[in-house]
Amino acid sequence: MSRISKLFSRAIDIFRLCYPGLFGHRYEAAERAMVAIFQMGKVASSTIYATLRAQPQFSVFQFHRARGKNLENFLANPLSRENVRYSAIPHELIGWLAGRKMKSSEGPLYIITTIREPVSRNISAYFQNRSRFLGIEDKIKESTIEKARRTFINHYPHSVPLLWFEEEFRPVTGVDVYRYNFDVDKKYSIIEEGRTRILIMHHDLADDGKLAALNALLGTDISSLVIANEANNKSYADLYSRFGEEAKLPLELVLELLNSHYAKHFFSRQKRFEIASYWSETPVALECLQPQNPGD
Repeated sequence: MSRISKLFSRAIDIFRLCYPGLFGHRYEAAERAMVAIFQMGKVASSTIYATLRAQPQFSVFQFHRARGKNLENFLANPLSRENVRYSAIPHELIGWLAGRKMKSSEGPLYIITTIREPVSRNISAYFQNRSRFLGIEDKIKESTIEKARRTFINHYPHSVPLLWFEEEFRPVTGVDVYRYNFDVDKKYSIIEEGRTRILIMHHDLADDGKLAALNALLGTDISSLVIANEANNKSYADLYSRFGEEAKLPLELVLELLNSHYAKHFFSRQKRFEIASYWSETPVALECLQPQNPGD
């Protein structure tokens, strides 16, 4: 989806949330069951969003946080340009409005959260926001793997995925996902609390698995996914690809991420060992990865 198309789509969502009857039945957000695709960034959920937007019985919204810092800073001082990334405000406004609707609505609520192992998720988010870490965007091609690696290690906030469920998800939904077991073999699980049904699934779940998970959550019979590929940003695609092939990270950082409560809950010990072995600059023993549970 192009930047213009994405901005237009977000504008439509903002109006749907503010004025649910404005666009008539086709865009009605008051009558239909709400589906919130509520997840951290860089977990590949565009196809899920496109698939569910094609289902007329649901009102679907996609967001990462219920109220971000850019929106808060803007509302505190609309005339100031400091500490405000204006391009993020439409998405954060959708999250704020959708979060309020989730809390106030009385009908069934479906939440879909896609998850990704924290090492590759953080690397992807780092490159998405590369200009804040690597300098002026038009000089990105001059960056080296070593510079990108060093900046990622020292400056990226690595705790973002580790704390997302506590800091973003639970305050809005009231659900502590860590109270529920996650099926690491099936790669998805469904949580039910009151009127809320929550699907949590791995971002790399095969398409047939995603369909099975969506249909199990929603009680639908969706037969195929609407593929919505993320547009590759050519200014950093080559460096990102080479980083994934060549860069290695300190074992201490890798273990900090993969032995986190988040990683241990959603990924098996063997999977985390494979990830650690790929990214660590020094050899890793299986014993370095803490068990997921006593029987792991």
